[in-house]
Parts: sequence; structure tokens; C-alpha cells
Amino acid sequence: MDLHTCKLAISNRWIFLFLLLLFSMIGFAKIVVIRNVNLSMSPANANAYVGDTIKFDLESSHSVVEVSKQSYIDNIIKSNGGFSTPAGGGIVVVSSPGTLYYFCKNHGSFNMKGVINVRSIVLSNQQSNSSFSEVNIFPNPTKDVLYLDFTMKDCSDLSIKVKSMIGEDKLRTTKVGLCTGQEKVKIDASSLPNGLYFLEIQEGERRMYSNS
Repeated sequence: MDLHTCKLAISNRWIFLFLLLLFSMIGFAKIVVIRNVNLSMSPANANAYVGDTIKFDLESSHSVVEVSKQSYIDNIIKSNGGFSTPAGGGIVVVSSPGTLYYFCKNHGSFNMKGVINVRSIVLSNQQSNSSFSEVNIFPNPTKDVLYLDFTMKDCSDLSIKVKSMIGEDKLRTTKVGLCTGQEKVKIDASSLPNGLYFLEIQEGERRMYSNS
């Protein structure tokens, strides 16, 4: 039975996903630092994965606010209800894929703004005989629901488990009839207490384990 293993960390009801070395390791949750250089943001176009922490390390006269794409294009400093930092910056944890736009609250009129491109974590499957080529895992972090978006090469039945660090099954879902193309599986993780967990995806008759 092929086993594709990931790690989940739950803290304050948020679940963080860290990929292990079974297939290609896309990366661990990290800190992306954005600073101001005079009246510019650096980097002005930042890249991050879902679950990463964005740290705005700014001078005391600067703070940022998230705006809509249209406000960003029109140079209108109007909050869209998203993140906002106090003077000097702050911390933002990105929880879903997409593009985030922001302005400096005090100096947006000087075109002091930036973009954060947030990508989902993707587990690439290097096993040529597997029915799927990759799994897109989101949102990360999440409070209650985790989605697995499979890119299927062939039809197959997959069994998905969430296990504790000592190997106990905590959640299990079996999704039958996944076929060629994009297939999405929803996992309700709202019942899990804070802690670390492994996510296992099982297929076929052979079993494969990752290194922790």
C-alpha cells in the first residue's frame, strides 16, 4: 500500500501542514520579511506559501493595510477588511492561496504599496505507478476544514487518515471513485485538539513510509 505522509500541527485551533520527505519536499512554513526602504516596500512583490508568516519590519512612521485589487490599481487606500498592522509593522499569517494587496496607511499616496503572492502547498508524487501526480493541500493554516485537491492520472480509491504523533488514527475518510482530472476531498478537522498530526494518503497494496 503506497503511503504518502504529511505532518499537521494544530495550535490554538489552527492546523499547520508540514511536508515530509516521502516525495519532493516543497517546504516548511517560514517567515517572509517585508521591510521599507525609504518610501518603498522591499520586496514590493513577495512570494509565500499558505501557512507562512509575513513579518512587516517597518520604521515607526509606517503601517500597512490590506486593500482590494481594484483599490490597489486605483491607488485608493481603503481597507477591504483584511489584515492591518500598527505603526512599525506586525505579523500576518496567510491562510489561503491568492494575491494580497496592501498600502502604507500614511504614505500610500507616495505609491508605497506591495503585493504578496500566496501559493498552496503542493505534494508532488514521484511514484510513476501511482494514480495521482500531485496533491494541493489547503487552507494552511485552517481552523476546521482541510481540502486535498488531487491531480489524478487514473481512477483510484484512496484512503486518507489523520494520525497522532504516536501513530493513533484520529480521523479517517475514504474517497472512492476519484478519476482522471482534478478531484477534491474535504476533511473535517474541527474535532482535533491542539497538537501535532500526520496526514496519510494510502493507495493500492503496497506501503511506503517517509522519514520523520
